[in-house]
Amino acid sequence: MSFLKGMYSIVIMGCILDKFNNPQKLISRRARFSGQLTKSYEWLMHFSFSLLVKVSIGLLWAL
Repeated sequence: MSFLKGMYSIVIMGCILDKFNNPQKLISRRARFSGQLTKSYEWLMHFSFSLLVKVSIGLLWAL
């Protein structure tokens, strides 16, 4: 049961990351002109990556 919950959360995380990645690619092209956008983009990528790492560690721990 916990394995199914983990797989479900991974699918949800993938969907969230996809939604963030597609518009952010367009923003990152314009971000070369604006350092503020670049910083927020880097923060977003770092946040989503750390969240993904936490989910995978939680999965391994649940197994």
